[in-house]
Amino acid sequence: MQIRPTFSLLVRSLLYWALLALATGFAAAEDTADKVPVSEPHIAVILPLQSSSYGKHADSVRLGILNAAGNGQPGSLKVRVYGTSEDPQQILAAYQRATSMGARAVIGPLTRNAVTSLAQSGIVSVPTLALNIPEGDIPLPRDLYVYGLQIEAEARQMAQFALRHGGTKAFIIAGDTSLGGRTAQAFSEEWKKLGAEITGQFSYTTDSAMLARLREQVANSKADIVFMSLDAARARFIRSYLGASAPIYATSMVFTSNTDALANYDLDGVRFLDMPWLLQPDHPAVISYSRPDAQRAGLDQERLYALGIDAYRLVQELLRPYENMESLDGVTGTITLNNAHQFIRTLVPAQFSQGSAKVLEGPQAR
Repeated sequence: MQIRPTFSLLVRSLLYWALLALATGFAAAEDTADKVPVSEPHIAVILPLQSSSYGKHADSVRLGILNAAGNGQPGSLKVRVYGTSEDPQQILAAYQRATSMGARAVIGPLTRNAVTSLAQSGIVSVPTLALNIPEGDIPLPRDLYVYGLQIEAEARQMAQFALRHGGTKAFIIAGDTSLGGRTAQAFSEEWKKLGAEITGQFSYTTDSAMLARLREQVANSKADIVFMSLDAARARFIRSYLGASAPIYATSMVFTSNTDALANYDLDGVRFLDMPWLLQPDHPAVISYSRPDAQRAGLDQERLYALGIDAYRLVQELLRPYENMESLDGVTGTITLNNAHQFIRTLVPAQFSQGSAKVLEGPQAR
């Protein structure tokens, strides 16, 4: 006669513990989703890891930062990653959350519009290393610094390098993309600023009639250098139409593979600039860090991985109690800080020869 009440009590007991376990499970999941459950001093990394457009790039930066943090000094601040979308408002919210949870420094954001929003927000309160530059001529807050892989800066540096190596008259082959156009413009502006001359310009095309006249145009322009703001595929295509009458200069966009000798043969003689991470495997800074999975990362992702390594190293400098920073011998170049809170990279010059990229000289583009 007592079986039914006992059974009922057992069922109610089991239901109670099941519901409690379920509730606890939900609470644990919510706590796990909360990336920063406790407040403590740390370095915050704010990256658009949830973005379909930038997530892969952001993850390469994240891995580079964590690699460098693993090589850091004992007692260094922990690194906490705050994944966001590319929405500037979400990124600003993550910044405020990070600082409220004890962040002593911040690495990020990654995208240009997010950096612009942060620079204008009035919320920058700790040393912050943005991984891009803001749009337009915006003054940076006291604690905001910028550092990145802007191709325009690389084009300006290539203009300086070409002038030091005897060029005075340039013929420009401008890319047919917005990036190619910006790169050509940056080179042209720097070239003229240095007192040199643009003697001709050609817009990239695959039209055979126009290409047939390209070599003649370069010769008639009396240019002593040619600058290409092209990616690797376009540069390989147009190289055969240029002949060997003038040295050819480009940016790191032409260097996409360490192993494809056949493709690199098509770029024979082309000079470009890139980072020690890709050109100098025996560089003292480079050998200190592990490489990403070669199957996972092309050279573009490796560049972002290297960016993450040096970003972490630069933040360590920003956290030191002095203002004047010495040059950093980085994996992305020799890095110096200017008066405008911009970290400037000096890259390594190289030239394609017999199917491979070979360093022309030391780490400085003398």
